Amino acid sequence: QYGIENAYPDIKWETSNAAVATVANGHIWTMSPGKATLKATSNGQTVKCVVTVKKRVPRLDQTKVTLLTDQKVVLNILDKANPEDVVQWSSNKKKIASVNEFGEVTGLKKGKAVITAKIGKKKYKATVTVKKRQVKINPAKTTIEKNQHIFLQLLNKKDEDQAVWSTSNDQVVIVAPDTGEIAGVKPGKATITVQA
Repeated sequence: QYGIENAYPDIKWETSNAAVATVANGHIWTMSPGKATLKATSNGQTVKCVVTVKKRVPRLDQTKVTLLTDQKVVLNILDKANPEDVVQWSSNKKKIASVNEFGEVTGLKKGKAVITAKIGKKKYKATVTVKKRQVKINPAKTTIEKNQHIFLQLLNKKDEDQAVWSTSNDQVVIVAPDTGEIAGVKPGKATITVQA
């Protein structure tokens, strides 16, 4: 159903093909594939709108997905003929990527898997590539001056993991344990470590 603002209550609405689309008070209901011309008449003036209705073609919203290990993504079936249709999800390689009843895919280990969504006899497939999660600090090496502050970033960590930062020499560089912000104290070298 689509709405067109009915600013003038005396408008007369008509459709050329009620089997394709109907209209009332500016609201359009699509019925079946095809074309229909909608007319709105008021004060002797008529305007037309051609509506094209296309057949619903179910499809996955993503057919190629790349995940890191322990990363998740939800796949969806778009344009189901019947919104109440039950979708059955499966993975051809459950040790690489799993999928639950809601279409949530989880990357488990490096490799490729095919996720299948089945509605009745129809199947829709998505290829999932899982890459090994490589957690790293950015930048991995840096030079700062005394009293200069910068933030280090931990890339590719799991969302739920809490990062704890530490320094090998707080006489040279100090670090905020919860944010990764470092500050230069005096000339020298220090190694920043993070546990997550």
